[in-house]
Amino acid sequence: MNQAELALSNSDRIGLVSNLATMLSAGIPILEAVNSILEDSRGNTKKILEELHADLSQGKHMYVTFLKFPRVFDKVTVSVVKASEEAGTLDVTLKDLRESIRKEMAPSLRAFFAKQSWSRIEIASSQKTLLAMTTSL
Repeated sequence: MNQAELALSNSDRIGLVSNLATMLSAGIPILEAVNSILEDSRGNTKKILEELHADLSQGKHMYVTFLKFPRVFDKVTVSVVKASEEAGTLDVTLKDLRESIRKEMAPSLRAFFAKQSWSRIEIASSQKTLLAMTTSL
């Protein structure tokens, strides 16, 4: 699969960004943080981290790697990461990015749970109807 076509679920993006933010906030050097996360990664997350590791090892910035994965990191995210790398605030920016992804997910999660609640109501109503039908026989 081409890097430009590679995608991650929102939960995988949150995990990746959150792990990086936590490790950088703890003072762990970025290359060491990537290596540590890479050990337990699978699938597309692992592919992104392998590319990030290779780029960082060559002295490139994180945003350069993010540019290679446009279905995972949009242009605004790449620009914000680039600015934060230059300002030395990458850990803070990654925490903010994590919260931003969570907020993106919120409407779809609310819709999902709303549907689930409705389904429970329907099931309860159906059970009462069946109970009423069987007791009247």
